[in-house]
Amino acid sequence: MTIIRKAILPAMMLVMLTSVANGQSTGRDNYDPSSVTGTAEEQLAEMAALYDAVCIGTFPDDGQIEALMKSRGAVPMTEADVARYLHQDAGMGWVLVGKAATFRILIEHPPYHACSIRSVTRSGFADLSPYSSLVERELKSWSQHSPIPAQTFVAEGVKTEGSGEGRLRDDGLIESFLYLAGRIADEELAKRLTGVEVRFVHQIITPAKRGST
Repeated sequence: MTIIRKAILPAMMLVMLTSVANGQSTGRDNYDPSSVTGTAEEQLAEMAALYDAVCIGTFPDDGQIEALMKSRGAVPMTEADVARYLHQDAGMGWVLVGKAATFRILIEHPPYHACSIRSVTRSGFADLSPYSSLVERELKSWSQHSPIPAQTFVAEGVKTEGSGEGRLRDDGLIESFLYLAGRIADEELAKRLTGVEVRFVHQIITPAKRGST
């Protein structure tokens, strides 16, 4: 089993990051930082707390996430809004106006089951300690895991950098915690849309069965 894990993990790492990197959109809301009202530290603290409550504490129970979003007054996204982020993949989402910024919560349905908290920032976060501490806390309960090396992708006109931690679970599912930051790739367009969209993701992949298409 150890040999199989070592063989699968490298390929798993690439699949995890590419599957979420392709969900980008060049929509104005993603990269216009005018909705940020607090400091970077306040925005990160609020985003990390939301990630802990929704994507760590409640995911993968999508029904409970729906109930939690309703209780917090989050506004459901339309199918068209969700498609701007997930494109052809099925899912649902909400917009939550926080104290420091606006946050978007996206759920992508299986097989790439994922919960993400997204927020446009002025220039990203210099210190990710609030997020990193959450991931480190969760990793303590994992018997084994491997780092997902930093990678860069360009998709849908957006340059995204991502990294994380992942594992192949005993039940065959592939689980990961991912951090991604995306910005407009076109230099001229980036002069108007200067924000950096940050995403905290918790993903659980159901691998395709042998012989399936």
